[in-house]
Amino acid sequence: MSQVELIPVAKDGAYLEVHPTTLDQHKGLGWRECAKQEGAEAKPSDGLKVEEIKAELEAKGIAIPDGVTKKADLAALLDAS
Repeated sequence: MSQVELIPVAKDGAYLEVHPTTLDQHKGLGWRECAKQEGAEAKPSDGLKVEEIKAELEAKGIAIPDGVTKKADLAALLDAS
């Protein structure tokens, strides 16, 4: 299984690295591609398991789009919130 290269994006001083399949969704929310930041701050999803990320998304009232099942995609949703 090959590793997918995440794409760095920024919005209002916040920084994320998102899965390519979610880039358009993030752009629709105002995120813009940017240069990769080394040593970026910890993200809300760091260290969480898939079920924990889903629980956090539910607690925040964030709907998981159909077809989004991979941990990286779910983490990107949580980190963007």
